[in-house]
Amino acid sequence: MNNFIKRTISGVGFAAVMLAAFLTNKFVFGAVMLFSLIIMMREFLIMTCGKDYRYSQILSIFAGATLFTLTYLYAGFNIPGHLVILAFVPVFILMINSLYVKDKSRFDKFANLYTAILYISVPWSLLNFAVFNAAGEFNGLLLLCFFCIIWGSDVGAYIFGITLGQKYGSKLFPSISPKKSWIGFWGGLFASV
Repeated sequence: MNNFIKRTISGVGFAAVMLAAFLTNKFVFGAVMLFSLIIMMREFLIMTCGKDYRYSQILSIFAGATLFTLTYLYAGFNIPGHLVILAFVPVFILMINSLYVKDKSRFDKFANLYTAILYISVPWSLLNFAVFNAAGEFNGLLLLCFFCIIWGSDVGAYIFGITLGQKYGSKLFPSISPKKSWIGFWGGLFASV
């Protein structure tokens, strides 16, 4: 199947799920976002750690899911704010677990367990404050607008990059991503604006 068709089908499916999450109610939002967080953290940890530290990877994902869930309950259901500190319990368990790992030679891989929490879970958990007001009422329109800007940038970069960037543009960072071009970058910026 053509790469463009695959991207289009997966993009439409993803957009439909996210639209449902942003426009229905806070329960659908919470479930979709928690599921998305777990998938993102799993993918990141597979890319960075591979098959190493499996138990620690599960603990890292659990710590991220706990942080998201507690901030979700705080923002949407007004649980006491001091309970959000319980999100540190799985992080401490992960730290204790690191003391008992037999192979301590790959600290770079082990550091990715914490990077997943900081890089994915913390920003994803902060999205709760974009959809809930101080009274805990849900409104996903602001977050939907934010995602539309991101989607516009991604689609614009892809279309400009494929049509013009591959033929006429210079490469953006060929050592990191050989197909990215400056024309794609500017096309994404233009589309998002």
